[in-house]
Amino acid sequence: MIWDTLRSWLMGIISAGVVLSVLYALLPKGRWRPAAQAAGGVALLLVILRPVVDLDMGTFALSYDDYERQIEALKKKVEETLQESQRIQEKQTQQENVGAAQGREA
Repeated sequence: MIWDTLRSWLMGIISAGVVLSVLYALLPKGRWRPAAQAAGGVALLLVILRPVVDLDMGTFALSYDDYERQIEALKKKVEETLQESQRIQEKQTQQENVGAAQGREA
């Protein structure tokens, strides 16, 4: 999804650049040339900034909230896994200590 959007955006920039280059090459020298170049520059700038203009902050905020919930759930899962790992390690240590104590008694 992101790659398709990025590819579309880059193709728009490249296409606008090619069209402007051809128009600039065909444009005769004179007083219209600077005005046409300024207009072309503004058009190219709008093409470049199009993703920012189209950005839906409401969707972005919802996505951020979803990511935050996912991160919190993953943090909780990691904490539970660490606690379980510590319990297992403590149990193994106790078993080793019991085994060592039994070995000394024998």
